[in-house]
Amino acid sequence: MFTITGAQQTLMIVMVWIRAIISMHKTGDNMNFYIQQSIHIHFIKIGGITNSSVMQIGSAGIIKPASYLYNTGGFTEPAPEAELPTPAGPAGGSVLLAPSVPLTGAQKR
Repeated sequence: MFTITGAQQTLMIVMVWIRAIISMHKTGDNMNFYIQQSIHIHFIKIGGITNSSVMQIGSAGIIKPASYLYNTGGFTEPAPEAELPTPAGPAGGSVLLAPSVPLTGAQKR
């Protein structure tokens, strides 16, 4: 048994397309392609995400950029500058010194 990476699978699909297009031009026939692929991701690490990030897995068509910006609040001025948070100590009571949820798995009782 051997493993095919996503890049190898995409390359194989492109090669099939090229062969079919050459064949189609030689015979003058019309052809329809239905390609089904299954991709299993066991681990993925994303370094950073911004508003314009796009992640494409596989070889699915074309990604068309779209940006829809609406001023739903009717704002006419820039937002005020952000204030630096003030450190709160024991008197303020807003500093968490431990996780707010348990970090261990469920235990049988």
